[in-house]
Amino acid sequence: MSRATTAAPSPFRPANRHRVERAVAILAFACGAISGCPPPQPARPPTPPRDSAEIVSLINDNNRRIDRPLYSPAVRVAAHFRDERGRPHDFNFDGTLLVRKPRELRLDLRHPLGEPVMGVGSNDDDFWAWVKPELSTFWWGRHRHVGKTCADPIPLRPEQLLETLGIHVLPTGDAELVGPARMYGNEFDRLLYLRRDEDGRFRLDREYWIERRPPHLVRVILFRDAYGRRAVNAWLGDYRPAWDGGPLVAHEVSVFWPEDDGRLSMSVSRFTVPSRISPRAFARPEASALGLTRQRQVDETCDTIERVESISASAPATQAATQPESGD
Repeated sequence: MSRATTAAPSPFRPANRHRVERAVAILAFACGAISGCPPPQPARPPTPPRDSAEIVSLINDNNRRIDRPLYSPAVRVAAHFRDERGRPHDFNFDGTLLVRKPRELRLDLRHPLGEPVMGVGSNDDDFWAWVKPELSTFWWGRHRHVGKTCADPIPLRPEQLLETLGIHVLPTGDAELVGPARMYGNEFDRLLYLRRDEDGRFRLDREYWIERRPPHLVRVILFRDAYGRRAVNAWLGDYRPAWDGGPLVAHEVSVFWPEDDGRLSMSVSRFTVPSRISPRAFARPEASALGLTRQRQVDETCDTIERVESISASAPATQAATQPESGD
């Protein structure tokens, strides 16, 4: 049953314990957060190695077919995060999910009696998260400020959640993101990408772990910060067709943010393709309309810096335009 608690710290127990325990064993990032690890599995014979181009092509061919919005009327979510004061919060709710590439997301969670209690969303410009029980707070920010030092983190990182659903095509390399380099393993092919920073140096940016057995899709996604630390760990499972004859989509997703001690496990019963979506479906809501008492823009300082820089940049041009001409 759905609940919201702030009791003493307890093991994070997502919706499907057995699937997530396997993810924990794969990622080796949360054995201390649950009571024990799964027993070792018997070794299976290795599969023939595949070329990197073949690995990327299969995944991208599948994900390019996800060319329409996906809706689930039945989603179960378990979430854990800490607020600005470091206090832990644990929630288990059911709800709905609406997603449309590249950046549109809406996850609405409700109390068993039907009252909306929690939400996560994103559109082309903004992202947001809100929680009514215990916090009554609405956080939001702008995509263009993500990664800047002037921007504070937001609970459950909605700007990153879309990237961990495994519905986007894999990068094929560009001026800033180089890769993939491949590491072979008996269970997974690991695709690694390097990012070129402003100083021209390269750093490890992300990894995709591709299962070496059918359906040969992404099982683990890792994003790293500027220091090479794991910033986001995601495990994907239960791949099923998004619609009859459609592409395969993960119906189980577990995400862990190590630095923030944030976790989210989501189980989707099924996806459908909506015949119509309201133009307001992905509009950022207002805190007051949700009955929340507090609203906070996490990157307001970034907006202020932008305004100051814009004024400073326009000032010389204005002065030049108003400068009187000197006679001979």
